[in-house]
Amino acid sequence: MATVVLVSNLAGLVSCWSWAGSPDRVGRRWSNMVQAAIACVVAPVYLLTHDVNWIIAAVVVQGFCRRNAPPTWLRPTTIGFYHHVGVVFGGFVPGIISYLAVERHMDLRFLC
Repeated sequence: MATVVLVSNLAGLVSCWSWAGSPDRVGRRWSNMVQAAIACVVAPVYLLTHDVNWIIAAVVVQGFCRRNAPPTWLRPTTIGFYHHVGVVFGGFVPGIISYLAVERHMDLRFLC
């Protein structure tokens, strides 16, 4: 696992050369949307597979698609916003898991 994290971080370091200039060319919004779109396509690959090679490759690709940091004056607001979004959606997780276990009779032992 440590090797995967190392390779992912190295891919992120290499991607700084390519993604750093993209906000200057196309704007910050489009640059972030492209990186987020790539990450949204890659995320199901390693979340829905059992093959370790696919998982490693997807984690490295997501390491390459790291987003640019928001401007300094916006970082506290951004951190607060993401925290509250996580709290709101995270609050639905127990209810969803209970619904899937009771109503849909799904085997959720993999979550434990």
